[in-house]
Amino acid sequence: MANLSRDSVGAVVVEVGTKTSHTAIMARALELPAVVGVDKLLNELGAGDRIIVDGYRGQVMIHPTEQKVRNALARSQGLRSRALALADERTLPAVTTDGYSLTLSANIELADDVDTALKYGAEGIGLFRTEFLFMGRRVPSEGFQRKCYQRVLKAMSPRPATIRTMDLGADKNSQLFPLGKEPNPAMGLRSIRLSLKYRNVFLGQLRALLRASVSGSLHLLFPMISCQKELREALAALEEAKEQLRAKGQAFSQEIKVGIMIEVPSAAVLAREFAREVDFFSIGTNDLIQYLLAADRQNERVAYLYNPLHVSVLRLLQQVVSSAHDEGIPVNMCGEMAGNPEYIHILLGLGLDEVSMNPLALPYVRHIVRNTNRAEAIELTNRLMLMSDSESIGKEVRTWMASLFPDFFTLDGPSDILGGL
Repeated sequence: MANLSRDSVGAVVVEVGTKTSHTAIMARALELPAVVGVDKLLNELGAGDRIIVDGYRGQVMIHPTEQKVRNALARSQGLRSRALALADERTLPAVTTDGYSLTLSANIELADDVDTALKYGAEGIGLFRTEFLFMGRRVPSEGFQRKCYQRVLKAMSPRPATIRTMDLGADKNSQLFPLGKEPNPAMGLRSIRLSLKYRNVFLGQLRALLRASVSGSLHLLFPMISCQKELREALAALEEAKEQLRAKGQAFSQEIKVGIMIEVPSAAVLAREFAREVDFFSIGTNDLIQYLLAADRQNERVAYLYNPLHVSVLRLLQQVVSSAHDEGIPVNMCGEMAGNPEYIHILLGLGLDEVSMNPLALPYVRHIVRNTNRAEAIELTNRLMLMSDSESIGKEVRTWMASLFPDFFTLDGPSDILGGL
């Protein structure tokens, strides 16, 4: 996916995976219609067969008639026109009707994706997933990495760009690191654990980030921190990288902000303690939800259990935000939950400072925020926290959003125009 050319690929269909798998996330970043988890599709198709890929509805139609093709093209054009109309609001601030400002940032996979983020009105980069630089056969040079990071920082300056150190492992395997076959890769040698094991590679990335920091406002993010020891070791590596640059007389910014991902339940429980040691939090709901609910987000057979509106998820998010704010640091959410317009009232109610998402979602979220009374969103969120049944919570949220934004939501969930987000 990282090497696909968006100029030569019209759509992506995958037999395995779920909406939150990184294949699907990258397809959306490339602005490609994508449907995942279509079991045994390849048994029905051959080279040259015509199919319709409906990324809005999550449907694949094989061997369509000419009339169905015409209908699909007309529907696609209508949905695109509505999306373009919303994109005209991209320069307007995301401020609620009662004056609450929410920063809307973009998640990007590759340095050139910063152009897409700006096109859709991103106020910053909330997550640059640098692991895709490490998907080749060789470790990218420090100079090459620095240029990639500079590209993003310069394009966004003076707005901040949050750049995450490599988050490899689990469903993002790299040929560079011999991980072998792990019985449970989602909980194995991955992310910050991998970086600390291959410390020289990690130091090279940190040096590249530091050298690039003179080009903009760098927010450095460590992923999958689960205990104080990991954070201390990551911060020690950062200090070592700084010393190495000082020894060579190479400049770096003194204004770098350092934060951690909250995506492991232990980090969420210890949020207050971690908040005293870093400058900001970024909540990674994709992993946090799967670990909290013991539901593998790559496994379509248990996808029904993966529920951002599970009351345990909502209460844990509330605890994280409250702990961070009590200690005086801001909280961003960069997981897929942040880019789902259906949940934005809950995130406003929780008091998040920033939400970061696929750039395609920015116009929809901005429109909803600008037409929302935050006091009412807080009332909704507080009411949900008192409920214990996740199905009832989902019904309450759908009813609420359908009443306020009937063009975007129905009682059954998001309308077609939101289906591809």
